[in-house]
Amino acid sequence: MLSCIVQVVLLILGIMALVTGKITLSKNKVCQGTTARILGAIAILPLPINVLIGLAYGIQLGAQGKQLDQDTLVRLAIIEGSITFGTLLLVLIIAAVTAKPPERERRRDRDYDDRDYPPDADDRFRDRDRDRDRDRDEYTDRPPRDRDDDRYR
Repeated sequence: MLSCIVQVVLLILGIMALVTGKITLSKNKVCQGTTARILGAIAILPLPINVLIGLAYGIQLGAQGKQLDQDTLVRLAIIEGSITFGTLLLVLIIAAVTAKPPERERRRDRDYDDRDYPPDADDRFRDRDRDRDRDRDEYTDRPPRDRDDDRYR
């Protein structure tokens, strides 16, 4: 029963590591990137391997015309437990060895148009800047010329 619980935990851990690329071991230790994704793939393996071993053993017993007895169940439980807990130890040891302190989250680079205004600023400042930006020529970043200009006639 404990082996089944550990298999489900490893399956969830593996899927999360594959999706996010990160395994958090503690507050100060994080395994990230390709290593975390490889460990996630390894963490998923015990469940399908144990199912295939049980299936193959059942087919073998069925082909010989034998029934499943208590000794066979104990043998399969030992095989399943050793694969599950061996994988758990392998994943934890590799993650602990390759883990580093977490990187600080980078602040998002601000767009050119983002402006900070004090909370008590009037809407006129925002409107003024919006109107000024809307009137700029998109290629030269200069205000457009008036069409009524007679210099070129």
